[in-house]
Amino acid sequence: MNASTPLGLLILLTWVSAHAQVSSLPTPQFGYMMSQQSSTLMVLDTSTNHIIKKVTHPDMIRPAWGRFHPSKQRYYAGGTGKVTIWDTTDVANPVYLQTVISAPGSTGEYRGFLIYQGNPTAIDGNVWMANIQDSKVYVYRAADLESANPTPVKGFDATTDGISFPHLIMHRPGTHEAWLTNRPVNANGYLLRFNGETNTVVTTPTAKLETTSTPGGHLNER
Repeated sequence: MNASTPLGLLILLTWVSAHAQVSSLPTPQFGYMMSQQSSTLMVLDTSTNHIIKKVTHPDMIRPAWGRFHPSKQRYYAGGTGKVTIWDTTDVANPVYLQTVISAPGSTGEYRGFLIYQGNPTAIDGNVWMANIQDSKVYVYRAADLESANPTPVKGFDATTDGISFPHLIMHRPGTHEAWLTNRPVNANGYLLRFNGETNTVVTTPTAKLETTSTPGGHLNER
């Protein structure tokens, strides 16, 4: 999604199986979508192509992106100033669990998410969250996000780490690297790389890897 995306557009985020295969019956599949305009999370039953569930919460404000934990038991939904966590043990029926406020008073939008080294059998690993307007990235332990007052284990920002309007994050397969796209308004778009084990910026051969070398070049995908 980029800055020109209509607010009412529904964004398909991921497909998940609700149950294990039973006999010869097909496994139910569901898609999660979010609407910025109505601040709603919706569940699509792909066997019928019907929306079967719509959920809202006062803390889920204009969500634009989110990500499942590999366990499929948690969904982290972005939004303005806040991130909401949903219990998705029953994927067809997401239930609000917790709100995370990394920067009190922020009106910036949480857009990028990465679950680093999460396993399908436990709520573990680290959860990375990027705030595009604040130019900050926060790293939490997934287990800590289950507590009443979760605190990030690491924070990256513009001054110290060179972040500028961070957008999306992805783990580079087979490595310890997390790749972050940056979308400065009047400067060249670039990629930052992080070591997900040490939570540090990778600076070799250089810290910022430019792509299009075009001012305002918006990197949307990895």
